[in-house]
Amino acid sequence: MACLQKGQSYVFMVLLLIWMFRLLWTKDKAWLVLASLLFLLTSLNYFYQEKTYSYLSQGYHDQENICLDLKLDPHDISVKGSRGYGLAHFPRGKIFLSHLDKDKIQEMKKASLIRVRVKGEWKGVKGPENFDSFDEQKFYKSQGLVGKLKVNELEVLGELLGLEAILKSWKWKIYHYIEQVPGPFLSILFQSFLLNDKSQLPEDFKRSFQQLGLMPFLALSGFHVEVIALELRRLFYRLGIRRKRTEQVVLALLLLYGSLVGWPISMVRAVGMHALSLLPIKSFTHFDRLALMGGVILLVKPFQLHSLSYILSFAMTLILILLEENPLRLDPHAYWKTLIPPCFLSILTLFLTGQFFFRVNILLMVWSALFAVAFSYALLPLLIFASFYGLLDNRLWGIYSIVDRWLLIFFDQIKKIADWPYAYWVMGKLPLCIDLLFLTVILFFLVYWGKNRVRLSSFMSFFCLSFLLLNYNHWSLKASMIMLNVHQGDAFLAYTPAKRKTVLIDTGGVLAYKGGSGEGALSYEELNRRHANRYLLPALFREGISRLDILILTHPDADHIGGALSVMETLAVRELWISKGSEGDPNYRAILDKAKEKAVLVRLLSSGQEVNLAGLDIKVISPDRFYQEKNEQSIVSRFNYKGLRCLLMGDAGVEVENNLIQKGQAGAVDILKVGHHGSNSSSSQAFVDAIHPKEAWISVGENNRYGHPKQEVLEVLKKANCRIRQTAKEGAVRIDWFAGMGPIVSNSRDR
Repeated sequence: MACLQKGQSYVFMVLLLIWMFRLLWTKDKAWLVLASLLFLLTSLNYFYQEKTYSYLSQGYHDQENICLDLKLDPHDISVKGSRGYGLAHFPRGKIFLSHLDKDKIQEMKKASLIRVRVKGEWKGVKGPENFDSFDEQKFYKSQGLVGKLKVNELEVLGELLGLEAILKSWKWKIYHYIEQVPGPFLSILFQSFLLNDKSQLPEDFKRSFQQLGLMPFLALSGFHVEVIALELRRLFYRLGIRRKRTEQVVLALLLLYGSLVGWPISMVRAVGMHALSLLPIKSFTHFDRLALMGGVILLVKPFQLHSLSYILSFAMTLILILLEENPLRLDPHAYWKTLIPPCFLSILTLFLTGQFFFRVNILLMVWSALFAVAFSYALLPLLIFASFYGLLDNRLWGIYSIVDRWLLIFFDQIKKIADWPYAYWVMGKLPLCIDLLFLTVILFFLVYWGKNRVRLSSFMSFFCLSFLLLNYNHWSLKASMIMLNVHQGDAFLAYTPAKRKTVLIDTGGVLAYKGGSGEGALSYEELNRRHANRYLLPALFREGISRLDILILTHPDADHIGGALSVMETLAVRELWISKGSEGDPNYRAILDKAKEKAVLVRLLSSGQEVNLAGLDIKVISPDRFYQEKNEQSIVSRFNYKGLRCLLMGDAGVEVENNLIQKGQAGAVDILKVGHHGSNSSSSQAFVDAIHPKEAWISVGENNRYGHPKQEVLEVLKKANCRIRQTAKEGAVRIDWFAGMGPIVSNSRDR
């Protein structure tokens, strides 16, 4: 699950409003009245829910001694390390609980539904870390979550009885039965594909499915509902049950199934449309049923408009319906006619997927089609067969081990396919004007081809225009410098118009110690890979970055180079710059080996080296000699673009600052990338006075264990009358140059 960003909601609202315009020309005015009333009620409910959410979240904001009585299902709690976390309910919504005691959880597992009294510290919900990244605030809204509470005390008040408790009890009995399937991997797949529980699924498996565009198969989409409904129909027809009765029984079973798995949005949409199809209204089209279900869901849960699962489910279904109700008039004598519909659908799918993930697999239609066949005719029958293990003799359970082994081999192949680098296309985030222009092009060609036969020339015109629009980020005249938010670490991106030259300074990372990292048995490499996949790489993809001309690693601290391996594995890197004299550091060993493997040119830098990259001037001003202290060996560089001067200090401290002052290298700058995350070992009063920065940018993690930035450093910067920007407070910070315009500064949490 991810969250919708500003601008994308407007695009989808345009698609929903198409139904409203359609109704203006309908002969049945009753539906026009119903649609208008539904739209009005949904709008009123949205504003009411927004006001309630703001009142509750602000009322509890950052309070340390909150006491709440909540309803809790202990089976909804997951354990990570020695602590648990999960969801609880109270009259006005849900709340996320963290830091639950593991022993306490085991005691509570005996009941299905309990009432508890919790005391703890209310935690604020943050906005997006980077531009158009995961928005925690909108995610909480879409899930009906008011906030999160760090639990200090928990008291069980008693077990709840009633119908809800009975249903919960039966639900968890079924889950427990599935967990005992003789094949461990079979059990995990059953929970993931058919019970909507992905908590046991390995991270690399989920990542592979996302990269291949197969995530809908893990979200109980309409495809699952259609396949299951189809198999049920076949069964009942063979039993001699009449068609009308069969549809009623199928609907009843789907309703029971939805109650078991918690009604994910895609399933609500599919089952709701199936139920509406049983109504005796001949004029009610697929498009009407889709729009009505979309409106009803928003009426009940208006914040679902911020949910990625809602957007993708309805938008993909809308695309299929538009193609079905507006079939392309193909020339029957054209040898290429069979390629038009799948190509058209692929372009639409790439556009929609790229708006959320920024990097798409250009073969996702192929992988989806192949996996749909494998799921329908192999995986689903195997999972259903696995669920009947209790009826078989124990001596036959060896079959499950064999099936388990073959499934592991099959999904290992999926992971290998997902790692194939040549199938990926980095689209980046398209601006709203390009989104609307692309949708206009789509609608125009749909109408045009509905009246005229599709000719090769017209389709090629559509294809070229679509390709041009979807590649906007690769020919855009915007240039940018961005301090990416990688928490307690550094990563700074700069690129020139049309991405002619791209430079990344440091990659962020996780500081890990030999005693452990607090995340179980994860290795240092895996921790940094996850960190890069979560923060750094999506931020680069968002900007449309698929290659780096230069990757600069200022010094070998883990919070500056931890993501370097992931960057070099994922992007095409031409040159790697490190400071001269630090190439023997053990932390660089794996990175230099990867550079050799990828044929990346390695340059050892020292003071005085300069380069001009399509108007972007980079000058290295330190180190001018070898420093024993690792931080002082950091590469310090000046960036100059269109008269704007930026000084990047890495983790260099006072010793380097004094050296720069003595050598006359501490000239005035517009932006100071503050050294060492605002530590008091850097940013001396003399140095700040010498460079006179207009803005000070600090890359720092929220509530980090080092206490960065230090108060004395903030005081020094305030005395210099410069604007202070911190990633912990503002998220990513950027400065953009648009064609014919001056620099514009913004941050990800103000958008």
